[in-house]
Amino acid sequence: SSEEAMSVATATQGLKDALLEVRIAATVFASKPSDEQIQALEAARGRAATHAQEIAKSRWSKDAASLAEQIEGIGTAFATLKAAQEQIGFVDTAGLRGKLRMAIIQLNGAMGMLSFTEPGRLANAALQVLQNHEKDFRLDPDPKYLARFEVAADLVRKQIDDIGGEEPAKKIAMEFIGVYSDSMVKYAAALVEAKAHLADIGAPVWRGYAH
Repeated sequence: SSEEAMSVATATQGLKDALLEVRIAATVFASKPSDEQIQALEAARGRAATHAQEIAKSRWSKDAASLAEQIEGIGTAFATLKAAQEQIGFVDTAGLRGKLRMAIIQLNGAMGMLSFTEPGRLANAALQVLQNHEKDFRLDPDPKYLARFEVAADLVRKQIDDIGGEEPAKKIAMEFIGVYSDSMVKYAAALVEAKAHLADIGAPVWRGYAH
């Protein structure tokens, strides 16, 4: 009937709108994770499920089971993205972001004790370049910035090694440059993983109903 056709058309548009909200919430969450975005995505997924059920009741529905499964898959995919973001850290004091922050604080403290000689001053200057590459990568996670970071980290290690003597601060600085560099590499890998999970959210159902 025309009434049923109108109902299906309304539900289909509602599903499209809900899917768009899911994609927006997931994209925002991937860059700025928060409990608010989790709630927004879950609410949009709930609306998508409701509209999918309405479509499934119609005589035109040929893939009701598949559609319901795909909507359910949004929740599973988002849970994986959420786990990846929790590893990264919702804020600068948590997860890998927190480890990065703590490592650079400790490294700067150790390097400050080595800044009274020319080799020490060179090492500190190299450290500033290293931190700039970290900031560049956090603003724009392009692999080129990670590559520059790794090259700069090797230079800092060399500059520290060139500092004469066996000062405790030198040993501590070498230890913390290792922690800092390792945390950065893990942070970068986690970002790549999160981006891959973001692409998975609602992809099958999005391709079928987003246009």
